[in-house]
Amino acid sequence: MRKITIYPYDVSNLHLLLHKAMIDISDDDVIECVSPKGWGYENEDAGYKVGIETGFW
Repeated sequence: MRKITIYPYDVSNLHLLLHKAMIDISDDDVIECVSPKGWGYENEDAGYKVGIETGFW
C-alpha cells in the first residue's frame, strides 16, 4: 500500500479525491490532505468549499 499526502491542498486538487479510481489511487492510498494555515481548510472536509463531502479532513 502506498501512503499519499496531498500537499499543498486546495480546491484545485479536489479532482484527485473525486476521481481516485481513474488515476489508480484507492481510498487506502490517500492518507491525508494538508493545507497551509490561512487557506481556509482547517477542521473542514476537503470539499466543503464546493459543497462536496470527501471524507478527508
